[in-house]
Amino acid sequence: MTSTAITKPTRLILGADPLLNPATGIGHYTRHLLLALHNRNLVSDLKLYADGRFLATEPHVNTLQVPTASHLTSAPTRWQQARAMLANNRLAVRAYAQIMPRLGQVRLRGFRDSHLYHSPNFLLPDFEGPMVSTFHDLSILRFPEFHPVARVKFMEKVMRHAVERASHVITDAQVVKNEVQDCYGLDSDKVTAIHLGVSDVFRARGAAQCLSLSEYGLQYRQFFLFVGSLEPRKNIVRIIEAYISARQKNGFSWPLILAGGPGWQNSRELEAIADLTQRGWGRYLGPVTQQVLAELYASARALLFPSIYEGFGLPALEAQRSGTPTITSAGSAMAEFSCAADNLVNPLDVQDIAAAISHTALDSPVTISLADTPAAELTWDRTAQKTQAVYQQLQSN
Repeated sequence: MTSTAITKPTRLILGADPLLNPATGIGHYTRHLLLALHNRNLVSDLKLYADGRFLATEPHVNTLQVPTASHLTSAPTRWQQARAMLANNRLAVRAYAQIMPRLGQVRLRGFRDSHLYHSPNFLLPDFEGPMVSTFHDLSILRFPEFHPVARVKFMEKVMRHAVERASHVITDAQVVKNEVQDCYGLDSDKVTAIHLGVSDVFRARGAAQCLSLSEYGLQYRQFFLFVGSLEPRKNIVRIIEAYISARQKNGFSWPLILAGGPGWQNSRELEAIADLTQRGWGRYLGPVTQQVLAELYASARALLFPSIYEGFGLPALEAQRSGTPTITSAGSAMAEFSCAADNLVNPLDVQDIAAAISHTALDSPVTISLADTPAAELTWDRTAQKTQAVYQQLQSN
């Protein structure tokens, strides 16, 4: 979809449910999109709608907490734990699915001729005006075994409803756009891929600027880094196997550091990390602060991020903006914004990953120039501008 001249002001209702929960990837997307739309004056009227009610936007929109660019740097809260329990409760999921659309039908009725509704997380109310839904990934459909059963059944219905009701679908990457088209039979002009942005906190830093390294006993450019939740689709077991294989073959002594929060069904991942730790070859830091994460990115030899599946893969972009190369998956969303210093591998081939680790370990360390990367252009302002172009097109029809 291409941008057209503004025919009338963009009046937007943004689904804000992700703003009410602890920081998640979708919460991060929602906050940054909201702030960029507001601060760039890209919409003439902006309303936030969540849990069946409108939230106050002025003057508080600029004081909304913007979480770290990686949604995995906050420890799980009681709300997250409760939500995880409810995700496995079929009665709770069913009740939520029945009640919320009905509330929306009543409370949004008066805006059908004036506003557009954008849901950042699939969920669409019964709104009679134009609607946009963002599909961040199709992991629920492609890898249902990685999710709780009740969530899979709920999300299958929610996603089908979104496709049937939405005037337009936005994805974070071209590869996900292709999946949405193939899965739901949508025409190309009904789906737009818009890459995410990355925060300025992630930037290249010298050793003297990475003060957190001493706290963890690390040396600048002398460790490998993984950032992500501990779950099967992150490919942690193969990453650790590949790292061990490369280290045994080449004799380097740089550790593998893992940072991130807990995920689903991760018993094998925890066993692999325990083995790595027992060898004295690596550490799991758990969730870390944004500042620590930024310094880890900037001081790592390379980010190891050959995920089995990602809707976008923000850690790869954050590392790139931090001047650090990434070993990541060929044919993935991450490959869409990779740079010359990155290594694209088959995520299912341990030896392919190991070869890339060996290559990175034996070569001189690399600090990527931001000007030579897609990260230089991938900002949240750009994301908001391209998203607003979708709004304009729909409201001009």
